[in-house]
Amino acid sequence: MKHELNDVLTTVSGSTNAQKELRAAQSKWLAYKESQCGDFVVADAQGSPAAIVVDLACQADLYKERISFLKNYFNQ
Repeated sequence: MKHELNDVLTTVSGSTNAQKELRAAQSKWLAYKESQCGDFVVADAQGSPAAIVVDLACQADLYKERISFLKNYFNQ
């Protein structure tokens, strides 16, 4: 997922004059991903061994959403 997102970001970055804004938005998205899938998910799982699986599933869902958003927004 990370590689696919990086590929999409490279592609869309070349098709916009707003590269600085795109980088800033991506940085904010990464912080959002960490806040949604990091401590929040682990705390909600209450130390369960499944916490890692839930965290990875959360991240995968958000990566898919981000990739889809960027592709749609930039008509890729």
